[in-house]
Amino acid sequence: MTRLNFVFKPLLVLILLNGLMLQSLQANESKNIVVYGASGRIGQVIVEEALQRGYKVKGVSRNPDKLNNKHNNFTATAGDLTDLESTMALAKWADAIVIAITAKSPDKTPEKSLLVAATRNVLAVFDQLENKPYIVQIGGANLMYGSTYEEVKKNMQGAPFNYDKGTDMYAVLFGHQISLEMYKASNLSWTVLAPPIMVLGIYRGKDNDLDSTTTRSSYRISTSEVPVDEEGRNTIYVRDLAKATLNEIENRDYNQQVFTVGY
Repeated sequence: MTRLNFVFKPLLVLILLNGLMLQSLQANESKNIVVYGASGRIGQVIVEEALQRGYKVKGVSRNPDKLNNKHNNFTATAGDLTDLESTMALAKWADAIVIAITAKSPDKTPEKSLLVAATRNVLAVFDQLENKPYIVQIGGANLMYGSTYEEVKKNMQGAPFNYDKGTDMYAVLFGHQISLEMYKASNLSWTVLAPPIMVLGIYRGKDNDLDSTTTRSSYRISTSEVPVDEEGRNTIYVRDLAKATLNEIENRDYNQQVFTVGY
């Protein structure tokens, strides 16, 4: 009897471990992710990364004809975060929601930002749900430099865009700030991933082709400082930004926090 136990216990452990690994894989494959802004240059790379990891993905766009991913686990879906009905339907299906939409404003004021209206709807819809999806929102780079215009202007030096008051980018950046404050006042499970000033691979070459494959072996993560490389640049490739997004969905390390990534 002792010899039989000696022989079969390792085999039993191996079977149990294989079973747990299989369950984990199956659980991952059954996860449902909704990506808003899936036709954008960041959103579509997040979709690719999620599909590569075995998730089922609904990519959302006001014009789903722009979504031409042919993967079996991808569904192109018409939707709008400012529409309560479609937001509710997709939230009920999802285990996680990625928000990678524009924060543009029709009158160049942060208060009228599309993202602010979308956040207001998300809060209203999720308050009604028993099972609330995890939210990962792609924020603005300014969120790591301060919460006011004066702080950001002082600290975010070298930005390759103009964000003076009255510009489109001013409304975008501080629309993200208003959205963040709305999430902070809620009881939802969320995180905001503030990208670096420069997201590499979004435009490349004379034809502005998207580079969705280039990555580096590692990147740094921070909730308090802006990572810069050996040349003092705050950058990341869009594929690594997508990896950080999916890692957060899987691990939830930064629930109810803002974090950033960079080399």
